[in-house]
Amino acid sequence: MNFQKIASFTIVIVVMVVGIYYYSHLKKEGNREGITITEQNDLNKKFNVIIKQQAELMAKAYLEKDFEKFSTYTYPKIIELFGSKEKYIARVKLLVSDSEVPTSSKISIGEPSKIINTGNELQTTIPQTLEIPVSGGFLVSISTLITLSDDNGKNWYFIDAGGGDTILEKLFTQFPNLSKDLIIPPKEKPVFYKK
Repeated sequence: MNFQKIASFTIVIVVMVVGIYYYSHLKKEGNREGITITEQNDLNKKFNVIIKQQAELMAKAYLEKDFEKFSTYTYPKIIELFGSKEKYIARVKLLVSDSEVPTSSKISIGEPSKIINTGNELQTTIPQTLEIPVSGGFLVSISTLITLSDDNGKNWYFIDAGGGDTILEKLFTQFPNLSKDLIIPPKEKPVFYKK
């Protein structure tokens, strides 16, 4: 009887020692890279830099009218709506060449909001500020980009959600995969600045 108690006590001690060793080993592994276990699970700390980099590359491609490259950052489901990448690029070129559509001279990218893991995609939003030259000065317009990745954060795609509530409703109808938890501020009116 005493032997059974001693054996049970020994097993408990061994399990505790193994548990402590395993936990401390994991902490050392995490700290070796300067990253704690909590931080490794923080999606924003992991992906914010790459999201901003890719958003800035997309903006640069747009400003330089490199629509082939610009299309690589467009959410693939949007391109599908146009029938092909070529048709999508042709439509973007047409919009940019339209004299009544104001074009930006500068695009600045803000910080991503909280990243949501939907299971199939990582999703977040990111603000973009556009400067649009007009007679006597320029307009500053802030809009929101819905930002998505279907390959665990390697590549990010963008949807401009800055067209107001009507556009937003259409986006959520056309793309039911979009999380309702995405942070999309109301569309603000552009602000005019004199030169």
